[in-house]
Amino acid sequence: MNQSERVARLENASLEAAANGLKALLLLNGGASIAIFAFLAQALGKEGVAPEYTVLVRELVRSLGWFAAGAGTAVFATFFAYYSNQKYAASLMDPEKVSWRKGAILNSAGAVMAVLSLVLFWVGVYRIWAAAGV
Repeated sequence: MNQSERVARLENASLEAAANGLKALLLLNGGASIAIFAFLAQALGKEGVAPEYTVLVRELVRSLGWFAAGAGTAVFATFFAYYSNQKYAASLMDPEKVSWRKGAILNSAGAVMAVLSLVLFWVGVYRIWAAAGV
């Protein structure tokens, strides 16, 4: 395997890892939201919530906002990843017309969104954890 083949394989591996990471962020935040909805449907569908659990239920509802924001930022990260690759490709095709820097800026924005998505997930988890008194 020559150097250019090795570079191409590493580039493909990094793109695949990034795509899988973004999918994982969307699944984490979206899955947490679905789990909370399922729990709330069970808890509120009965004869009501016991008074000692009202704080927990209130925090579960509030945490939905954190998880929804995390899912949304994961989608934005995917958007930025797509457009950064478009700018990189356009720059390779016509470097005088499209700057490589545009792709780098979009790539950085996508990385920030991915980190923010993970932070929002952990904020939602912490809020539930703190309300549960664990």
